[in-house]
Amino acid sequence: MLNTKFGILINMSKTAWKCYRCDLIFREESHAILHKDLANHFARKIELLS
Repeated sequence: MLNTKFGILINMSKTAWKCYRCDLIFREESHAILHKDLANHFARKIELLS
């Protein structure tokens, strides 16, 4: 989806990864993997509501 006001592309993915221990949400799996490597605990895959 393109935001015409700012001319940017908005990620409309309904999948994310949440670390319940840190209370963080990652919209890209690569960021969740990086978090696992740095923090030494997992982020779980979740489905976002619109």
